[in-house]
Amino acid sequence: MRLYGYDDPRPADALEADEDWSAERLAADFGVGLEVARLAIKQRLSFAPQPPPAALVVDGAPLLDEPAFWAGHLGGAVAARAHLASACGTTWQEAREFRNSRVYREQAWPAFEVPLPAGGVLLVVYRTDVFMTLEADCVWVADREYRLDFWLVPADGRGMALANRSGHPRLPALRWPELREIVRGAPDRTAARRLLLLAPILGDAATDDGGAAVASLAWALSVVGGLGRDAPQVRVAAESLARAEPTRWRRDDGVWVCDHPVSGRNPDGPCALDRDEIRRASAALGQA
Repeated sequence: MRLYGYDDPRPADALEADEDWSAERLAADFGVGLEVARLAIKQRLSFAPQPPPAALVVDGAPLLDEPAFWAGHLGGAVAARAHLASACGTTWQEAREFRNSRVYREQAWPAFEVPLPAGGVLLVVYRTDVFMTLEADCVWVADREYRLDFWLVPADGRGMALANRSGHPRLPALRWPELREIVRGAPDRTAARRLLLLAPILGDAATDDGGAAVASLAWALSVVGGLGRDAPQVRVAAESLARAEPTRWRRDDGVWVCDHPVSGRNPDGPCALDRDEIRRASAALGQA
């Protein structure tokens, strides 16, 4: 599967290879004997690095037929998880188990490609980073970090880490008019899937205007879940998704930016993309 330059670095180990560690310093820092510290250093040198994304990313398309995938994918964005799972045709427990066994996998990171109207793509990647960390007793244990990445590749080909959902999220990343245009014109099932794949990074206070976002999300949920778009659980789930991040957007010198504190498209926030990336993201996602 093509990665379009997706090569986000993996988390750093607790003991960096290029740091000036000694057994004496490690023993003092962790309050252990020199032999324990020496063993920790020896073990650290034996750890094999995790393969690069190119060796791990796989086509996630087979997951799109699974109701539990959709409930798990969308559940991180809303509080109404039981309604959401029901709208997708499953339960939240089944969705969580499916996500843990079939989606977040160490050796296979499911990825999905969504084409953009202006050219380029959005790559959605479920990644599971595995690394070793030192416990308080100076003993190495395996640790994992789970993250859902949204990698934007404008038509010029240079990609950027647009957003992620994780323990330290960077989102939202899409206005409602942008998401609407991304899915416009695709066949119904394809459009519904694209809409829901990107819904976790939607954030727009204007989605209340006329209810178009809620109606579209309810339609998409009905396509993947099989219930009517007016079913109570479908409506609750759609409203939760549409209003999860009521972010305000404005044009700044012709570029769309927002005020959400952890959005990459907030130029004044701590998670901001650089100025050129914000401009290129705005252009790639449409000026509507």
